[in-house]
Amino acid sequence: MVKQPKGNTDGFLAMLTTILRRYKQVVIELWVDHARWHKGKRIIEFLSIHKRLKIEYILKYHTELNFQERLW
Repeated sequence: MVKQPKGNTDGFLAMLTTILRRYKQVVIELWVDHARWHKGKRIIEFLSIHKRLKIEYILKYHTELNFQERLW
């Protein structure tokens, strides 16, 4: 993948671009959290250009997705 020193919009867009280059013939559905760099005007503009990439946001707190919750 694309390694970034910290989470930011530039790094997220670089990762999305890499994913689109590697998987050229498929529609991509990517699930991400609610980090601020996963949202915003630049992300919306990028997605409007790259229609085969869909971003979905996981719920802010979803116990079924957290394995530790099942252990407790």
